[in-house]
Amino acid sequence: RTSYRAEYQDGATRIVSPVTTVPVRPAVGLVLRDVRNGRAHFVTRVTSGMTYEGRYVLVQRKNSSGGWTTLKRATLGTYSKARFVVRVGAGTSRIRTLLTTTQAGTGYLSSASRTVLATR
Repeated sequence: RTSYRAEYQDGATRIVSPVTTVPVRPAVGLVLRDVRNGRAHFVTRVTSGMTYEGRYVLVQRKNSSGGWTTLKRATLGTYSKARFVVRVGAGTSRIRTLLTTTQAGTGYLSSASRTVLATR
């Protein structure tokens, strides 16, 4: 969570707003390391004001109807990072990782990585 408060002073007059707390989205990064023998190797990392070690992200592939299909869970380890492998068919697969609200924790929203193209 991030809290905001505005203050203004004009001479002897000081005005202070009430504190407003806003939930934030953790940053979720995704990098394609290599594609070998129909297997795409990825690394994902979640960054915010807390550690995500022991939590997980959902690994998803974009399907033909434009939605996302969950392929597996990748458990985050040291530095809130996970390595995982996805089987890819002929052509291009669109892959992303999603940190759900439950896994993000109190005061944080769900967050998805950018979509990465894995071409066989």
